[in-house]
Amino acid sequence: MKTIYTLFVSFILILGCLPETEFSLPELENTEPDISVNANLQSVKGAYLQSGLEILTFPADDESVIEGYVISSDAAGNFYKNLIVQDSPEKPGAGIEILIDQGDYYTKFNVGRKIYVKLAGLSMTSNNGNYTLGYLIGNEVAAIPATMIDKYLIRSASIEKIIPKTKELTQITENDINTYISLENIQFSDRESGKTYSGEKYDQYTGDREIIQCSNQMSSLLSTSTYASFKSYIIPDKKGNLHAVLRKDYYGENYILVINDPSSISFDKNERCDPVYYACEANPAPGKKVLYFEDFETFKNTNGLLSSGWTNWNANSGNCRYERKLLDSNTFVRISAYETSEENVEAWLVTPKIYLDKTTKEVLTFQTKASYDNGAKLTVWISTDYEGNVNSATWTQLRVKIAEGAKNKESNIYTNSGELSLDCLEKTIVIGFKYMGGDPVKTSTFDIDNILIQTE
Repeated sequence: MKTIYTLFVSFILILGCLPETEFSLPELENTEPDISVNANLQSVKGAYLQSGLEILTFPADDESVIEGYVISSDAAGNFYKNLIVQDSPEKPGAGIEILIDQGDYYTKFNVGRKIYVKLAGLSMTSNNGNYTLGYLIGNEVAAIPATMIDKYLIRSASIEKIIPKTKELTQITENDINTYISLENIQFSDRESGKTYSGEKYDQYTGDREIIQCSNQMSSLLSTSTYASFKSYIIPDKKGNLHAVLRKDYYGENYILVINDPSSISFDKNERCDPVYYACEANPAPGKKVLYFEDFETFKNTNGLLSSGWTNWNANSGNCRYERKLLDSNTFVRISAYETSEENVEAWLVTPKIYLDKTTKEVLTFQTKASYDNGAKLTVWISTDYEGNVNSATWTQLRVKIAEGAKNKESNIYTNSGELSLDCLEKTIVIGFKYMGGDPVKTSTFDIDNILIQTE
């Protein structure tokens, strides 16, 4: 009996030594702290701008205290040690990112939680409108150390429902950065069909999926961390509404949208607003005869394109046009808005006329390559009435595969377009490559090569 009693007591002692967090989350203090708010996010941003400094450190005797409401959650892993707060639970005027060295912060700073921020000793910086608070370590605004978080961030007992502000993509400004917004009549671009949120082999750090707002055909990017628990979920193929935190990308160039988890997306409408594509029911295999082929090897310079019947045109009268390039003994054409200082680029490269009236079962293929991919778009079109003026011709978009690349490096991999039947056409055609971008926001680089039409 003594042995049994000893074992029982030992078992109780062992249980008593186990950390409480193994079984439940700790109970947090739920009384309202006695704190007076004497500043707001707008005034803090103003102080930063007025300082003219890249990094503003608030003095140790600064008594400024601001309040904010948490709009981000790291429960699903899509945020990591960056707490996003805005100045009001509804119709916010400003938002800010606070770097904290704490994982699973949602257990303490949950969405809707009101918090107070003491600024004394913290530092602030901005990356093209993305304002960040943190702790100065060396010459960098870093995460507030875990042991110091309670000194600067005080948790209120108040939890409010966050009401996202409804926006059109055309209405977004820098004042909306780090605030919770709602986009209506939204869908993922058809080129994203079948993809995961961030589980593709080319996704590095984040997966960026293009979304389209049907009311204005404007596009943006939904950015998902490759550490998110839902990274391998297939994105929805319908349309509807989306709630997200508006952010800037790592480089501070593009607006991106970041969701807390997939429940922020409600795509329940089947009617999409995809482009009307050229379609031919015939799907012949490529023949062995070559009707048209262009690998650009014979061109000595860009001007050679014009003398060979190509159109190389900027719709906004800018200088951003396609250029003949030579790399690793291969010649191709390239387009990029990078360093053009042109905010809105619409550039066209149109083939010479191609005659289909004496052939059958024509199949088109070509190759593209994408580098520094950050939002510019390349689409491919066909016209049967083109006479040298892009604006006066009738164009139909082609459903082909266009390359996608990493955001921060040059690619060396070409993507095949897939085989597109032209067998339904018996006229003279041209093929147009349309680039839509702008410097400094959307400057993706696209290379085009090996345009081939084969017939039976």
